[in-house]
Amino acid sequence: MTSEATEAGGARRPWHRRLRDALVATLERTVIVLMLVLVLDVLWQVLSRYVLRAPSSWTDELAVFLMTWTALLGAAVAYARRAHLGLDYFAGKLPARHRRRAALFTSAVVFLFAVGAMIVGGIRIVHLNILTGQQSAALAMPMSWLYLALPVSGCFIALFAAEEWAELRAGTDEDAEEGS
Repeated sequence: MTSEATEAGGARRPWHRRLRDALVATLERTVIVLMLVLVLDVLWQVLSRYVLRAPSSWTDELAVFLMTWTALLGAAVAYARRAHLGLDYFAGKLPARHRRRAALFTSAVVFLFAVGAMIVGGIRIVHLNILTGQQSAALAMPMSWLYLALPVSGCFIALFAAEEWAELRAGTDEDAEEGS
């Protein structure tokens, strides 16, 4: 048994928890790689513009693509790790018996937003861009690739919100019950 497969008490963690942790770790690595490429892109942009006096035409657009994917996938990682901005102040003011209900409500709202706005809305935007054939000016890449970040990250956020909701319903999510 590996340390990753066991909890602090020595009990084996469920398969879905291990799968989720592997998914989050993969997303984290992806965000790190995207951020590294973004830093290199912006560094090249600055060097080519101010040192070489021959600015690259494609670096601005690439930075937009990379930043969009980094931010949206990073939001999914933050939600999974519970590192996102939350209003813990208000949850902490609730009586202990209402904190779980508030956490259930919050995860349900996040799930509905992820499905409705991010997945459904994102798919519509991607579909529209595929139909119109819109491309970025400098990179000549389909704009649908940029907008695809929305439904992809929405799927991850919806998955993590559904898991959080199920754990809260089952009473296995101690963090939310404590109001964190």
